[in-house]
Amino acid sequence: MDPSSESVVLSLGTFAEMLSDPEGYNPERLKSLSSLVPIPLSSFIEAILYSDEDVMREHLSDLEDYAAEANSIQAWFNLGRLAHRLFFHQAAIGYYNNAADLAEIRRDDSLPGILLSLGGLYGEEEDWDRACQCYERALEGHGWCPATCSPPSSSG
Repeated sequence: MDPSSESVVLSLGTFAEMLSDPEGYNPERLKSLSSLVPIPLSSFIEAILYSDEDVMREHLSDLEDYAAEANSIQAWFNLGRLAHRLFFHQAAIGYYNNAADLAEIRRDDSLPGILLSLGGLYGEEEDWDRACQCYERALEGHGWCPATCSPPSSSG
């Protein structure tokens, strides 16, 4: 991987962290980050700041190329976090699954965390069966195997 690609992949983590803030992201911090990161990421940040969904999708696809070249668990996971926070849920599911597949193949200890993120996304989508499967797999990865889990009951 060339140095500029590596820089994009490393910057994905910082960017994903900013978007993961429970109180929302700070546009001024994003503008500052935009001037420090490589062009593919700075263009994506600009699209976010201008709320241009079509351009965001286009740049997300460009960033996918960097993650594929890096073939890194962290790159796919951070790209999943970005897509997740920006409500590109189908893309996020694919990215999280890529990260999980690599983590499983490499027997990496990041697998439970990836599965928890994926399970959370499925929960947001109200896909309780898949959310439960992810949570069970994450728990199994920590040596604890639940009998089964059930979707939340609705009280009416």
